[in-house]
Amino acid sequence: MNLDVSTEPATVRLIAPSRIHFGLLPDADKTKSRRGGVGVMIDNPCLQISAHRSSRWEICGPSNERVAQIVSALWTDSDRLANPLCISIDKAPPVHAGFGSGTQLSMGIAAILSKFLNDQNINTGDIVTKLGRGSRSLVGSNGFNSGGLILDRGQWDMSCDGNSHEPETHPMPEMWCWLTLSCDTQKGISGDEERIAFAQSVPDPEIRGELLAIIDTDLLPSLSSHDFYRFSNALGRYSQRCGEIFSSQQGGLYGSPFAEEAAAHLSRAGIMGFGQSSWGPTVFALFPDAGAAKNFVAMNHWLQNHGIQHRVSRSDNTGARISWEINKRA
Repeated sequence: MNLDVSTEPATVRLIAPSRIHFGLLPDADKTKSRRGGVGVMIDNPCLQISAHRSSRWEICGPSNERVAQIVSALWTDSDRLANPLCISIDKAPPVHAGFGSGTQLSMGIAAILSKFLNDQNINTGDIVTKLGRGSRSLVGSNGFNSGGLILDRGQWDMSCDGNSHEPETHPMPEMWCWLTLSCDTQKGISGDEERIAFAQSVPDPEIRGELLAIIDTDLLPSLSSHDFYRFSNALGRYSQRCGEIFSSQQGGLYGSPFAEEAAAHLSRAGIMGFGQSSWGPTVFALFPDAGAAKNFVAMNHWLQNHGIQHRVSRSDNTGARISWEINKRA
């Protein structure tokens, strides 16, 4: 069915995965650049948005002020006047928790708006620039479209023609499963605090090369061969090194007492592939399948402590999905 929602009375629905970020690469020097990094898209928690035409603008659900800002940045006054919408954020990941919620919301609203203008040639790069996303990493914005594991080598690893590499997408094995641990009472740093933290970080091309070597010699080859244990080992080493890089900004390997405690529990249990997503407080751990992850939850009673949110998630290898339904006319 080829539905033109710019004219038909339809409700557009979007489901987008969340992003786990394994860690940013350090700068190579003091020149402003995109650092790059590596991460994966997961199906839980997810972002769900619905929208339909309306007689007036209405935005419902969490982050409604942020949604209004995104709409203003992407649509002109005449676009908004001619196309009033009712946009509902039906489900959303927690903000400032390490799930990339801001980028996914921005990309999701952009995708919704493009449907109502019948714009089939949406340019991800333009959207990322307009909304101020992707200045340090394109993992979340590219993962919105593609899913999978995303490697962004940044602007410092130049190809032979002098252009920076485009982010790479690699599908994750369907059986492998993620356990994410979050804390309701703690948030990762953001806004001005985050900008100050990055401004204080020291460029280190040697460590940058070390992290890229882990990716190229262990992480990607083991992913290609579905070698769970080798991948987990590489993931743990990469995450540990990233924590060391930003230890002065976040007060240690982890950005919160919760993340530090959760990591200690995972390490004692013999889990190799774990780390803090972005600035936390979410901690991720990789398991060979959903059964192993659920069994870990059942056997570890500390996960039932007040305020801890644990989610078993599969990798998302498809990216955001948009569907629509024709509304009944009055």
